[in-house]
Amino acid sequence: MGNCFGKKKGSQYQAVHGIYPDEINSRDSVLNEVEDNQPGAAEIRNVASLLGHNQQDVSDGIVTTNQSQHIHQGTLNFPFLVDARTRQWVSRSKTIFIMRGLPGSGKSTIVREIQKIYPGTEVCSADNFFIGEDGIYRFDSSLLPNAHNHCQEIADLKCKEGCHVIVIDNTNIMKWEMAPYLKLAHDVYHYIPVIVEPLTSWRKDPEVLAKKNSHNVTIDLIQHKVNKLDDQRLTPIYYGWFMNELDSKEICNKAWNCFQNIVIGNQERRAAFISWISPEENPDFNTVIESHFKPMNSRVHCTANFLGNQIHNIYHREENVIASLGKVFSLQIISIIFTPRSIGVRVKLEAEQLQLFVKPEEEVQRVEGSLERGRSAHITVRVAHKEDNKVTGKDVLNMCDMFYNGQYTELNCSEGLLIDYGFCQYEIVLSNPLSYDALFSGFYARNFKR
Repeated sequence: MGNCFGKKKGSQYQAVHGIYPDEINSRDSVLNEVEDNQPGAAEIRNVASLLGHNQQDVSDGIVTTNQSQHIHQGTLNFPFLVDARTRQWVSRSKTIFIMRGLPGSGKSTIVREIQKIYPGTEVCSADNFFIGEDGIYRFDSSLLPNAHNHCQEIADLKCKEGCHVIVIDNTNIMKWEMAPYLKLAHDVYHYIPVIVEPLTSWRKDPEVLAKKNSHNVTIDLIQHKVNKLDDQRLTPIYYGWFMNELDSKEICNKAWNCFQNIVIGNQERRAAFISWISPEENPDFNTVIESHFKPMNSRVHCTANFLGNQIHNIYHREENVIASLGKVFSLQIISIIFTPRSIGVRVKLEAEQLQLFVKPEEEVQRVEGSLERGRSAHITVRVAHKEDNKVTGKDVLNMCDMFYNGQYTELNCSEGLLIDYGFCQYEIVLSNPLSYDALFSGFYARNFKR
């Protein structure tokens, strides 16, 4: 059962907490092989217990400054530049880096490093519009709208071509300047956007910037832009671990196939499920099931913290959050859940991820401090048309409570242990947990106004 496995009332089983390896090979089994591939309930329960976390390892709430990992002051110390695992993931995934900073702040240095690390990177810049066939840069402020339109057209084209790494190399001081690229990423081509601001010590120093920028921008104008940059504070609606398209499709298909086999493939469960979601007397179950759930997502994620419009929340400024942006982590898929409201997978978070994970709903439903933090971590695969994506987390927490209180029955199935909570609510605890890499980033609004 994963993260909610702890001391259970009326049970002889108790979670065994151990050290989970930092690096886990993809699709490795945490169980010894069983000859008939039908593990018993006790074996599965023991595995689920081993996937739990010791609450003493991670304090409640977000990590404080003195707990945070140290951030080096190097101007190129970004995970997507220095972390080997992240670099490997980005090279095979669709990522769009949106540069943000004043002229002379160090953006070009970062862009050149991205191009060096990721061959085939496409750089889209409004500045390129002013470079003539002779290679000479001739700026004309009256043509700026044309330059930005051209930049957006090139970005659209490169996204359409499926280029793995795209860089938007503009100042992007105003939020609305980024909106077209965020819309391309989120809504059209399913890229993962990463906002990149230089780490240089002079990035907001007008005097230094006036000397360093290549466009002869005056100190007064730069100071004005510095003020604008401070005014236009950019914060995500939520933070999370985002999977690429290929892996998203794989895990969604896995969950959907399990739903077909376990629920639809069983006559009794199918009849109960159909009667729960359809008022018709003898409906065609294939039509009902397909129309009941929204289509699968092209790119799924595990939410770390939903903040909405809380731009002054301390989470945005936490050192470990800032240091983790643009970094790849492993998501351990430990179970698959089905309810009339949602289909999803549960995620087991490691200690470093738990420091980034904030879910107030868990605290509300914690029973005597015995249910683990991080137990509601999940990926939504499908939800009913009348529901929003948050319902998956609610279903997971309800299952944790029911398991804690012994309100379930168990059956073996080909994938592991099938837990039946009643009322058409099921969970498959996987005998072979899955592992996927995912990029920690933010989800930003894409409808900023001028």
